[in-house]
Amino acid sequence: MRCLFDGPVELSDEDPGATCDVEVMVGTPAPAGGLLVVLEAPTSWRIDLGLFDPSGFRGWSGSARRVVWVGPDAATPGYLPGEVVPGGWRVRLGAHAIPERRVEVGLSVFASEPKAAAAPADRSRPRLPVDDTGRWVRGDLHAHSVHSDGVLGVGELAAWAAARGLDFLAVSDHNTVSHHAELPAAAARAGLTLLPAQEVTTSRGHAVLVGVSTWADPTAGVAHWLELAEAAGGVLVAAHPLDGTLGWRLEPPGPTALLEAWNGGWSPDAHDGLARQVEALWRIGGRGFVGGSDLHAPGARRAPGTPTTWVRVPLRRGGDGEPLPAPEILAGLRSGATTVSASPNGPVIVPLEEGRVCVVGGEGLELVGTGGRRSRVTSPQNDLSAEHGPLWLEGDGRVWAAWAPPSPPLLAAGDLPGEGQAP
Repeated sequence: MRCLFDGPVELSDEDPGATCDVEVMVGTPAPAGGLLVVLEAPTSWRIDLGLFDPSGFRGWSGSARRVVWVGPDAATPGYLPGEVVPGGWRVRLGAHAIPERRVEVGLSVFASEPKAAAAPADRSRPRLPVDDTGRWVRGDLHAHSVHSDGVLGVGELAAWAAARGLDFLAVSDHNTVSHHAELPAAAARAGLTLLPAQEVTTSRGHAVLVGVSTWADPTAGVAHWLELAEAAGGVLVAAHPLDGTLGWRLEPPGPTALLEAWNGGWSPDAHDGLARQVEALWRIGGRGFVGGSDLHAPGARRAPGTPTTWVRVPLRRGGDGEPLPAPEILAGLRSGATTVSASPNGPVIVPLEEGRVCVVGGEGLELVGTGGRRSRVTSPQNDLSAEHGPLWLEGDGRVWAAWAPPSPPLLAAGDLPGEGQAP
């Protein structure tokens, strides 16, 4: 993804019906993939959005949408598909209902190519340690589209994830696989890997089956879901397992499952939120920690990769711009070679050999373990000794990253926190 515009835009309601046109220049050669527009503002604000190409109207969605995609063969409903031609485009914004006379909103516009091979390196990517056999890639394992209770199409999700610098995204709609048919074309347009997934949703817990194309019956039980994941070379993720009425009250997911230690809807507060989740999840046991935005609609702290799951995959000798093969990502997930950061740009806890980790981009933060040990991060890439068990990065009253090695279950099913219980 190439960024064409990124910055604040001031809107005013002093003149009823007035709009603000933001000009965005599309150079040559024009992007063959499409154009992505992302509007950032509090969900309670009603901001109108429209798009015009050099020849005129390309679409209008009023205050109903915050993310818009326009490409040669597909477009967000309300917008016209077609070539993205060079010249001056205009994003039209209107203050339909805002809390003050003047406000600032965020606006980003990206150009997409159908293949990522020629794309320049993402300079915002943290420089994680690489050895002779593996490297780390970043993605999001929990997001919803219009095929269940999300507001974005599959193509919009994919384009937004690519613009955020992600390498992969699992589209995990509730109790359906109808979105899977759209994944190949959307992945090709956006230039990232889309993993087939389903959030198996029951009244006693949610399981995200990643890499599984077969529909999973929500009434069949955990053992059946694990069998489907194993047969497909995928993995079961216990979603928001300690989240009150949405938490995991089924039988323990077992040692091959991954645990969603960080859900996009949770508070990152170090004293009343994530830190307690991380400590409690370690007692459940599993292959490792992952995170997922659980994105349904754009909003505060809700975008692809908030949080980000990092997965270790084989080192590639060339062609690094190409989308990753899904089996490589799934193999990394199944091995438990994962770590979680608050955003695609880190900071990150990277496991090294037993008893040591490398903290990347966390200078000034503290590495904290469940035993209470604290280590100050003093450099951009800081190798530190670490006690066995889950770790997290803490600073400014919040958690920035989390990691845990595989662990055996320390709780039986009846000991798992139930509805309304604090972890």
